[in-house]
Amino acid sequence: AELGAWVSGGVRGYGDTETTVILEPMRERGWRADAGARWQPAAEWVLDGRYQLEWNPGGFLNGAEVSARYGATDRLTVSASLLTFQQIEEYRLGEGRAFGGGTSADFAVTDRMSLAGGLSIIRHRDGGNVFTSPWNQGRAWSTLRIDLGSDPGLAGREPGR
Repeated sequence: AELGAWVSGGVRGYGDTETTVILEPMRERGWRADAGARWQPAAEWVLDGRYQLEWNPGGFLNGAEVSARYGATDRLTVSASLLTFQQIEEYRLGEGRAFGGGTSADFAVTDRMSLAGGLSIIRHRDGGNVFTSPWNQGRAWSTLRIDLGSDPGLAGREPGR
C-alpha cells in the first residue's frame, strides 16, 4: 500500500482596477490553497481526495472531490467520483452549493489506441432543501485516443519503467 499527501498555496497581487465600488474598496490580493491525498491500497485500486479554496477579487471558491479508480484488467479501468463546491459572486451560485458525481471507463483497444467515456450529474442546492435550480447539469463525454509515433521523453528507458 502507498500513501501520499500534498499541499500548495499561492498569493496574487493585482494593480489598481480603477473600478468604482460603492460599499468597500476592491481587494488587491487574491489567494488560494489546495490539499490532497492519494492512497493506493493495492495495485489495481487508487483513491484520491482533494480540497480547494480560492479567494480572489470578485470571486470565491471552495470545493472538495473524492474519487476511486479500479483497474479491472490490464486494458480496462473504471472510475467513480463525488464532488461538492460553492462559488459565489461572479460565478452566480449565490449562497447555494453544488453536489455531483460521475463515472467513467477507459478501454485500451490496442497498445496505441483507447476508447474512454463518462457521465456526470451536478445538482445545485440553492440554500433550501430541494435541488431546484436551473443550474443543474448532466454531462456525457467520449474520446478516441490514437498515439502516433513514440514518446521522446521515454527514449533510452527500458520497457515497463
